Amino acid sequence: MIFYFLKTILLLGIFYALYALLLKSEKTYRWNRVYLIITSLLAIVLPLISLPETFILQALQFNTHFIHDLQNISNYGKALQQKELDFAKIILGIYTVGLLWGLLRMALGFVIIYRVKEHAEKETSAEGNVYYSQSIESPFSFFKSIFMPENCRKKEILPAIIRHELAHVQLHHSRDKIYFSLLQAICWMNPFVYFYHKEMELVHEFEADAFTTEQIANEDYINNLLQVISYSQTPTLLVHPFFNHPIKTRIAMLYKTTKNAFVQKTTVVITGIIILVTLLCMQSVAQTNSKSINEMKKNPKDTVAAEMPGMTDTILTKLEIYEYVESMPEFNGGETALMKFLSDNLKYPINAGNNNIQGRVILSL
Repeated sequence: MIFYFLKTILLLGIFYALYALLLKSEKTYRWNRVYLIITSLLAIVLPLISLPETFILQALQFNTHFIHDLQNISNYGKALQQKELDFAKIILGIYTVGLLWGLLRMALGFVIIYRVKEHAEKETSAEGNVYYSQSIESPFSFFKSIFMPENCRKKEILPAIIRHELAHVQLHHSRDKIYFSLLQAICWMNPFVYFYHKEMELVHEFEADAFTTEQIANEDYINNLLQVISYSQTPTLLVHPFFNHPIKTRIAMLYKTTKNAFVQKTTVVITGIIILVTLLCMQSVAQTNSKSINEMKKNPKDTVAAEMPGMTDTILTKLEIYEYVESMPEFNGGETALMKFLSDNLKYPINAGNNNIQGRVILSL
């Protein structure tokens, strides 16, 4: 389990760095959403799969050094997994507690939204169903419903806020929120999951701001937004806080000019493919080694055991066995030299000689 989560952390960290470097500051909102969702899924699924063994051998046979490096990584990974077995129950218990807490937060979020909706005053308009409630402090939307604080009912910015929340509804942002909330519960120990969640929320706000300013001038929208801004919280993490996002960043993005992002997209795709293939190759080599070791353990007659410095596991190496040899081994110098070596180095135990003790010693390989 530990090794799996370490790989997910590494993968998600690489994907997040790629996003922050090439896509974060671009107005390619739809592309950014797709990237965040797909790469988060890949980080979870990829550590569980590998390429066919024949493909790996054909692809890497030209580079023995690379294969050797991958084998070393695999060996150290197996050592880590073996060490993990000693603490498996403790680790599983800690993970289960975190998972249950994340799922409980999601369940409470659904309950809170249901209760707010149940006690709110509903108004139906061309934009959809708007629920006015005195129990919330910040506007938010959830699927096809828009929730507004009672004190926003008569404010001039109300149409802009409703249109902003309508963008969340029409662009299906609630689906992304539930997905990342669930991902955050499952992979709560992965720090990059929280970064991904925040980035997705920010992309949602950029999309909603752009949608709103299609009918309202940027200056009017920003002036009204700054007049009513507050730092109140939404009742649950399943919805978008209207006033709680970096306002300066959102304003800067409204005035940012759109440019051709083809180069950024191409770079992201190519780099992502390289990362995926590299990881799959590493996993395939690791699984091939594991399969070979298991076969050797089942047929120990033609294997030898070797220990590597710093390794906790014994490495098994397969040998080719011959029934006879063309040239028999002999002592350096021949039979005469052997007898002389034995006479010079043979030391009979003193106690055995004094007590006239004799015996025979048999050596075998």
